[in-house]
Amino acid sequence: MRPVILFLFLSSSFAVFSQADTSYHLLWYQGKKIKPNVLLTPGGDTISFNPSKGELKVVSKSGRGKKYDDMLAELNHTPLRIQQMIGRLSKLPKPMQPEYAKAVYRGYNEVKDHYTAILSNVITFPAPLNIPRILTGKGGMPGWDDPEEEVEKVIREFRQYYADHQYDNLKNVPEPPLYDYSYCYEKDKAKQDAYGEAMKQFKAELSGSDIEMLQKAFSLSRTAYFLYPEGAKQRRVFREAEMMVSYTLARMALKVSALVEKYIDDAERAPAVLDVTQSIDRMRVMLGVEGVGEDDMISDDYLVRAIIAVRDRVLRAFDERDYPVALNLEMMFGAERQMYFTGVESKDLLEKALRFNQFKLSSDISAKVSGDGGYMLSQLRGDNWFFAAPDSNCRLKWVQLGPLLNKSKYELVAAELRSNGGVIPYVGTKTWVSDVPKIKVDFCTKEEQDSITAYPFYPDGFKELWQYPPPVGATNVSQMSTVLLGCFVDAERTKADAAYYRNPDNVAKLQKDMMAQYEKLSKDFRSGKITASQKIDLRELSKFANMQDVSRNMTDLIHSADPGRYIFEPTVYNKDKVIIKDKLNGKVLFPGNTATEYAWFHLALEHDPDGPYKVTL
Repeated sequence: MRPVILFLFLSSSFAVFSQADTSYHLLWYQGKKIKPNVLLTPGGDTISFNPSKGELKVVSKSGRGKKYDDMLAELNHTPLRIQQMIGRLSKLPKPMQPEYAKAVYRGYNEVKDHYTAILSNVITFPAPLNIPRILTGKGGMPGWDDPEEEVEKVIREFRQYYADHQYDNLKNVPEPPLYDYSYCYEKDKAKQDAYGEAMKQFKAELSGSDIEMLQKAFSLSRTAYFLYPEGAKQRRVFREAEMMVSYTLARMALKVSALVEKYIDDAERAPAVLDVTQSIDRMRVMLGVEGVGEDDMISDDYLVRAIIAVRDRVLRAFDERDYPVALNLEMMFGAERQMYFTGVESKDLLEKALRFNQFKLSSDISAKVSGDGGYMLSQLRGDNWFFAAPDSNCRLKWVQLGPLLNKSKYELVAAELRSNGGVIPYVGTKTWVSDVPKIKVDFCTKEEQDSITAYPFYPDGFKELWQYPPPVGATNVSQMSTVLLGCFVDAERTKADAAYYRNPDNVAKLQKDMMAQYEKLSKDFRSGKITASQKIDLRELSKFANMQDVSRNMTDLIHSADPGRYIFEPTVYNKDKVIIKDKLNGKVLFPGNTATEYAWFHLALEHDPDGPYKVTL
């Protein structure tokens, strides 16, 4: 039954050319001659053929071809769409804008590069048929030996191919490779190469020898163009090539139809299915051999279904707190771009992505020391919010959103100082700060130990005021700062750091690294201040991001030899609201400090999509 289906398909595919003016023949197309090698079909499509380059170009007036042409035209607007989206990002908190702008640029351009190749309205034919012996004689172009026999040989080969393959089971298709939606895939060349190889093998298994026969049909057409003058001989060969093109593409259409039926709604396999289906469908439309209406083998909705599968996979990642996927900003904007030019409803994907990317780092540090009949205790609590963006090394960059931009903020909830002379009240500020903690937490790459390094705390304004009895009065004395630092000194790490920096080479390296960061920061300042223009520029945002990175690096370098660091090496939990929950016990870190009654630093990193910052477009 299958050969009948294919025959009916081939017979109906070219009926449109019997209408209107079909006096001009260009390859297997018929229509009105516009100029040499340019034809207008009865349906209004413009066909151009450049024989020297072997390039066939089709501009469609209506139907599926027009839809693809419109998508291709929209891809050409990518720079404008990038600028428009970056303009919308100006509504985000300032720290988020550079990282999101870079993700827009990469995501949109990746979509453009991928789809431009698939949706191109130009097909390049291979070289004419190869004739082995060089002759310059009658009956053809110089260098061809009995070219007509070579043409007939290819035609016979095609007819044999039809006979040999008419009963093939075209529903027996290979399994498409799985696509990785995590942010690590975007920067992992090994993973991308592996997927590329899997796709190459998948396409080879899917097309089999059909693609080889299709290329021979193209080559035969180009040969006929050069070999024969316009007339009956040339038209005959074009018709043979036409049937070969129709037959092979019909077989491929049946195969991808089976793929669509089986896999298009599977988000992990949909990209591979979409890739081959769209490529074949686009070629069929351009070559004039697509089906008509309900007779078409490839369903009209395959593209929409694939994009919906991707969209729903991302939305599911938000619901499941699947952080490697949900934090793939580049893929997120790429998906948004695909939905835009395919007309798929976004279901507020970007808005949800923005709200999702908000995390609360909660700190609770308390300590008490005693001796000589007195004691001193203090306690700080603070919540600071961050967002995460994958960097160029496939590691998450954690950037603080607030409440402050360049410092982390805490509230003093307990402060007591008692000596033999009585209680000394604390009268200073209850707002305390620290340099922004260094967060090295990741959900994909585990080449390094996840860690969070907090830095020493101090009162806002650097004044820790205690009310001593007259005549001393209110005095700035670092009592709590000392307690919160001294009770958590890691004795073993401090010894190791001291030994490391006794080596002059290590000190020199630290100084060199700090100078390098300082020069980068100075260069950014010298290049001009960031403007307050309403037009948000990617270069301007990149400069701001570089300044953020350099400032972050300088802070970390400064503290790299600081014994007062609080270093956590926690377990990280994916698909959990509480990503990290860890604690430091000062009595364990510094057992030699007998004055410590207790010293605890509790730290938690928690997903907080309903945080206090307006992250919406």
